[in-house]
Amino acid sequence: MNGMAEFKLNYKNKYSIDVKGEKDPETAEDFEPLAAGIATVEPSFEEETDDTAYYDGGGMGSLDVTGLNTSLSFSGHRVNGDKAQDYIVGLAFKTGEERKTSLKWERADGKTIKGTVTISEITPTGGDANAKETFECTITFDGQPIVEEAGGGGGS
Repeated sequence: MNGMAEFKLNYKNKYSIDVKGEKDPETAEDFEPLAAGIATVEPSFEEETDDTAYYDGGGMGSLDVTGLNTSLSFSGHRVNGDKAQDYIVGLAFKTGEERKTSLKWERADGKTIKGTVTISEITPTGGDANAKETFECTITFDGQPIVEEAGGGGGS
């Protein structure tokens, strides 16, 4: 590549959700792409940390990440008839277990991340009178997702 970096474009990340509400990503079979109308995806890794100073560290702090809350915020325009968007919009007035399903994220680097998720912050419409309808939601992993290395090798 003559020393030039290769930059992967964001659209090469593929996101899909199980539109039947199957909570086990290993047995889910009804994955539909969450892509039509989606203009932006923002990952968020909210970390819980512990910063403790020890005597053997000269009283200086040692930081440990003790927990993680990982979510993906999707935003764009509402596409009526899109199976993934229709499923999510159908959850707008539901709570609890009905908001849970499986997500599969096929990353641009070849890794696949999948897990049980909760869908929240659903915006099924909105905006200016002369603008396309808005669509937004946040999808948060419930617990540790399964990470498969490129080529199908498992890991986490």
